[in-house]
Amino acid sequence: MLDQAGDAILSRWENDDNALDALKDILARAEKTNAAINVLDTVAFIQLVLRIKWYAEKTDRGFPKLIKIRRELKRVLPKALTSLARAFRKGHISPEDAAKRMTDLRRIGIGSPPPPVRSSKSGSRIRTLFMWELSAAVHEDGGGFWMDDQVAAIASMVFDCEIDSEQVRNTRRP
Repeated sequence: MLDQAGDAILSRWENDDNALDALKDILARAEKTNAAINVLDTVAFIQLVLRIKWYAEKTDRGFPKLIKIRRELKRVLPKALTSLARAFRKGHISPEDAAKRMTDLRRIGIGSPPPPVRSSKSGSRIRTLFMWELSAAVHEDGGGFWMDDQVAAIASMVFDCEIDSEQVRNTRRP
């Protein structure tokens, strides 16, 4: 079942020639890379777009909390590593235990963070997260080709605003 927002997106998609052409281009590229595309693949892609929008909105709501956690990690993690190294040098823990704890602490510091979008003027963070995720998904399924024009057309339709391929390209920059 679709909510009102999802239904509105599908209605806009149906009436937006650029978004329909982008869908055809993405599916054609995926067909060249993978195998024949059928109706279920088209439905799956549309569902993916709707899920990415939902994910971007949910991530945006949790963004302040995520930033707070990352700041705390930046503050605490180096101290924990130093404390562990000191305990190892003094012989308080075994080399095996020290290695395991060091690996665990380093794993905490490693992750796949969302793009560094600090502000969200009129929903820009949601749009950036959406373009970042959709671009990565299309790139992966499209055989390693960036399809910025197509992602821009779909993002424009989803958010009902003008987005160009340069904006999509900019979301991938660190």
